[in-house]
Amino acid sequence: MGGILIFLAILAFLSIIYAEIGAVGRLVVSTLVSLGIYISGLYLFKKDTFKHEAQIILGVGIVAIYLSILYMFRVPQLEAAFGPSLSIIVLILLTLAVAW
Repeated sequence: MGGILIFLAILAFLSIIYAEIGAVGRLVVSTLVSLGIYISGLYLFKKDTFKHEAQIILGVGIVAIYLSILYMFRVPQLEAAFGPSLSIIVLILLTLAVAW
């Protein structure tokens, strides 16, 4: 339940920001926020007292990163420059990193 609430709070935060910046800026902000959540989950996971909470935060961070990467398919500037292969390569690398 806590993970869902964190994810909804991220969506509310990003929806406010999305009204003010362009598509590439949205991608950068959402990726940085997602990586920040994931890194904070890794930090808490290394402490012995926060294992369960850290797993929730790690899961939310991974889902947010996946959604940020899937948003790459919708950014016209990136699609024109790199095509859909960039998003597919990043998704494969992320999946390998998470599975590792």
